[in-house]
Amino acid sequence: MAQLVERVLGKDEVSGPNPDSSSRQPRWFTIGALVFSGAATGRTRRNVRPKGLNVEISYTAPYGKYIFCNEKEVNMKARPLEPKRALFAVLRGISIFAISYLVSTLTTLRIRALYIQESSADFQDFPREGVAAIAVITSLLIFNSVCRFFFLYYRLRRVEYLEKHAKTPPTLRFALQETDTYLEGIGILLIPLLLIGAHPFLEAEHLVGLAQRGDLLSSAAVTLPMLVIYLAIYLWQSYECRRYFHFLHSTGELSRLEHPVRIVSTALIILVGYPSIIPYAPYLLFSLYSLARIFFSLLGVLTIPIIATLVILALFLPPLIRYVRARRSRRRLLARIRALCAAHHYVFIDHTEENRRLGHIDAPHFTITRDGNTFACSFLFRQYPRLPLYFSREGEGYSLCRLGIQGHHMDIRLPFTYPTVRGVTNVLLCDPPPTHMFVTDGKRTQPVDFPDRIFNVILYSPATLIGAIEREHLGRFTSFST
Repeated sequence: MAQLVERVLGKDEVSGPNPDSSSRQPRWFTIGALVFSGAATGRTRRNVRPKGLNVEISYTAPYGKYIFCNEKEVNMKARPLEPKRALFAVLRGISIFAISYLVSTLTTLRIRALYIQESSADFQDFPREGVAAIAVITSLLIFNSVCRFFFLYYRLRRVEYLEKHAKTPPTLRFALQETDTYLEGIGILLIPLLLIGAHPFLEAEHLVGLAQRGDLLSSAAVTLPMLVIYLAIYLWQSYECRRYFHFLHSTGELSRLEHPVRIVSTALIILVGYPSIIPYAPYLLFSLYSLARIFFSLLGVLTIPIIATLVILALFLPPLIRYVRARRSRRRLLARIRALCAAHHYVFIDHTEENRRLGHIDAPHFTITRDGNTFACSFLFRQYPRLPLYFSREGEGYSLCRLGIQGHHMDIRLPFTYPTVRGVTNVLLCDPPPTHMFVTDGKRTQPVDFPDRIFNVILYSPATLIGAIEREHLGRFTSFST
């Protein structure tokens, strides 16, 4: 792998270094083009224009002509499929399977060695199918990691994809329309199909109980479904990595994928981490297996009413504790606000009992009046204050629960409502106060804080509301957010 690096001084420089140009303070720009081994048969040329930062380094490779301008603008003229490009794609698929197969084989051997070493002691009750299942799952995880590594850190293909589809969201259909997808798939299938008689997925045969036969039919019955699973993982990683490219491109953090420390650490995790750590997974599984046996033995002693009581307590006791704590906090807060209002000549009216008696759910919890100004205050109780709040329209909003990591996650919205009254100043009291709050109209989102006014409602936390009453600044807000 070679790297072409061009350093250019000044803004109006022409081709080549000029040590005599000292009229301006030099500015350094590094323009690099990544050239893969096996594809370094093209010619390179440098064109430097006198205006602006129009420095070009072009590289003619089997994947087309790549032009890197100022490390930001990338223009590419793709060419039709060439034999070298097709061969390189097939070799890439072979490399993906070969690396994952070698690492998984080494990991499986270490798992088997540890299992045989401990089988005469505490491990003798652990089923052999469990070890085979761990080996099969490990091979799939390793293949998934190797596919992801090749997709993320193959720079030329990433540049080609973003140049064509930077403004369109990724779809699995696009991966199926790529020629490289089929060529890499052929490379992945090539080795196991050629070695089908040598039982390439022996652990999977142990798992399904066909390893005793040892004939070609049993090997094919296991190899073909495993290859389908491998291709499904490959297509999924193709879609996920493109989605990750879009996320990094939108945030301007594509340079993270070119950091050498990140590349080397990821490779070490695949090549060293899996064979070193995964073989100890049977110990954890055996511990869970022992705990399950103890639990089911206890079930034979306990009666059905006791078991039902334990299940009900496990399901309903944590929410009940949170509800009781919230009610106690609410009573204490109302008592303090009532005392402050009496001290600063505000009229405090608690509507909690009245709303409960009349069945008014969407009504203010209490009102504060002074000098003809009425503030209708409502509580917004959130059991999980770490979840960000989004106010979408008047009287409505949602908490956002994000499952996953940045760039690869699933969002779950937990909606809520709050009452608003016409003709008065509405106050929304968030207890406990959330860590982050935002107001959104579906197109743009901006953060808000206490005490901001949104959708004719002033946001307060318990501390800011008490401080406003003490300073007699109730109803003042810092800014309009909508």
